Amino acid sequence: MEGDHGARGGADNQIMQMPHGPVGMQDKLDSSSHTPSTIIESLPKSVKRRVNTLKQLQVKCAHIEAKFYEEVHELERKYAVLYQPLFDKRREVVSGAVEPTDEECDWHSDRDDEEELAEELKKS
Repeated sequence: MEGDHGARGGADNQIMQMPHGPVGMQDKLDSSSHTPSTIIESLPKSVKRRVNTLKQLQVKCAHIEAKFYEEVHELERKYAVLYQPLFDKRREVVSGAVEPTDEECDWHSDRDDEEELAEELKKS
């Protein structure tokens, strides 16, 4: 098995070092004479067409995303107006500026429901 791994490692290394392999491609990209536009210009016509199509699709996605965030912003503004009175009231209660009414203090918890159910089961 070790011999197989060594043989595979040698083949992998050969592929990596081939001029058209990953290292060769990276060397071309790293060269200072290549800019993104010159790299794209060197691609086959079919690949350039795909790249241009992908760019157009990306622009369309960006426009949809911009519209989405505009609508999110409008929703946030709408609900901020609805939340504000609650936030103001909460600040007054926390600071002690106002004391809550008996009705405001009445809190029905899930634990109360559980206790009621337990009592009903005991009666059965």
